[in-house]
Amino acid sequence: MNKRKTNIQKMKNRRRKVLKNRIFLIVFFIILIFVIKNIWSLRDDKKNEDKFYNLIGTDKRPNEIIEKPTETTEPITDSTTSESNKGKDENEWKKAVKQAISKNSNAQIVFDNFDSLPEDLKRMSGTNPDTIDFVAKYADYSIEYKYDYPDKIYDDMDYPYYIQWDQKWGYQKYGTGIIGNAGCAPTSLSMMLSGIKNRKVTPDEIAKLVEENGHTGDYGTNWDVYPFIAKEYNLEVTQVPNDLNSIKKQLDKGSPIIISVGPGTFTSVSHVMLIVGYDNNNRLKIYDPNNLQNSEKTWKFSSFSKEIKNMWAYSK
Repeated sequence: MNKRKTNIQKMKNRRRKVLKNRIFLIVFFIILIFVIKNIWSLRDDKKNEDKFYNLIGTDKRPNEIIEKPTETTEPITDSTTSESNKGKDENEWKKAVKQAISKNSNAQIVFDNFDSLPEDLKRMSGTNPDTIDFVAKYADYSIEYKYDYPDKIYDDMDYPYYIQWDQKWGYQKYGTGIIGNAGCAPTSLSMMLSGIKNRKVTPDEIAKLVEENGHTGDYGTNWDVYPFIAKEYNLEVTQVPNDLNSIKKQLDKGSPIIISVGPGTFTSVSHVMLIVGYDNNNRLKIYDPNNLQNSEKTWKFSSFSKEIKNMWAYSK
């Protein structure tokens, strides 16, 4: 009898031990899964962080990026500017819009709606009077869009000239913004493709293609868009060293150059443009998709060479 009780007790002890082991294993696996999940999450965060180094015209992390409507990088707020400076800037922009009313009646619409506009459009209208019609039409789509610009800057060249904030495509969504304030890359690419392929390619067409294939993000257009476009249109693409002779060599071969620049001459943070040629004085002919006046000038390389982030030449 005692022996039987002893066996029963041993069985109970074994069962308890097995149960404890099972509970331990379950807890262990739950902890293991939790740890693995967090490791992958950190890894993904690192990957996303690294992507910011490949944004058009930027080599900074997100909290250092300052977005302007001229750029392809996208947060529209200036994370490195104090709130007081931001307010001061907005006051200056609003004053500039008010002064523009005497020359363009649409500036009145912008002024009346200024406080409710997105910050990037406030900046556009306050820093570039040519954008007044674009911003006014954003506020009131029924207004007459008066702004006009030439479809070519240099008649002896095959490249058309496009403004990124043209009403024909400027309001189309692009990344977290619209082509008008964030689409200098697809606009520059469309000018390049129109010339080199000898057919009309528009910014909205390229913007749609770029977005659908995952080459935009919260902070802009990724640099991997350039080999993607080359492959898509059966072209060769070559990175160009930052010196005038290398630029001239590519242009002499008939290869237009996409250029990404940082703060300075053309932008407050980053911008993408198209180099189409140079003159007898070795001054570069640059199509700036955000500024007609810049496009009608020629540029001394040394005046902005330190602002260059990268360059890509395209050829057939």
